[in-house]
Amino acid sequence: MIYTFLLRNSVNPDSRRALDGFYHEAKSYFLGKMNHNWL
Repeated sequence: MIYTFLLRNSVNPDSRRALDGFYHEAKSYFLGKMNHNWL
């Protein structure tokens, strides 16, 4: 179900841009938490 969802949205540039934005937001959030925990 998730695979077909990603496969269907990969054709749409807007959905892909939103997915990339979400990925970068999550990555920066987790990196920030990890850096905060390491310090």
